[in-house]
Amino acid sequence: SVSEKEIREELEKDPYVSVVNVSRRFPDAVVVEIEERTECFAVKNGEIYFILDRGFNLLDKRTQLEKQGYVGKILPVEVKNVDLDFSSFRAGKPITYDETGMFGYAVKLFRSLDDLNFLRSISVYGKGGEREERIYLNTETGVSLEFRFVVPRGLADSPSSVVAAARDALCDKIGEVKSAYDALSEKEKSEGYYLVYMTDDDFSVRTEYT
Repeated sequence: SVSEKEIREELEKDPYVSVVNVSRRFPDAVVVEIEERTECFAVKNGEIYFILDRGFNLLDKRTQLEKQGYVGKILPVEVKNVDLDFSSFRAGKPITYDETGMFGYAVKLFRSLDDLNFLRSISVYGKGGEREERIYLNTETGVSLEFRFVVPRGLADSPSSVVAAARDALCDKIGEVKSAYDALSEKEKSEGYYLVYMTDDDFSVRTEYT
């Protein structure tokens, strides 16, 4: 007879299938519980889009994003100077990333949001360039929620643990910023930025709307 392990392995060949449980029921039945993984993010590397679900499992790779033919909304994710080893990504498996890198902080922001439907796209910038160490959550209405992770010059020599704690505090502001965005008038929602950044003196986190 076929074992539970063999059944699981066969089903998991489809990256869109997550096997919750496989069990036998007396006398000769097999009960399989599965969940369908839903496309959520499209991380672009060169000409390839890496399609991920909400749990950051790789579902597919495509050369273009089609507007029709797929269930749900897919958020484009632009990454620049971000340390992601795309060659290591495997279908049906969680992608690997540095939790203290910019993509890791982007993941923390995503996981703190129950609903992503208010977003149009996401931009993640690593070290180097004009927009160094920033994450932009670009909304459907035109407002961008900009999280600046770059360390102020006056605090550049601070211990890495202090910097990491400050960056975690930035991520913790997402609920407050989302509520403030929701409270904007329709006119205010048409443009502008919500900035979330560290102050120069004590790593305290500030937010402001411009």
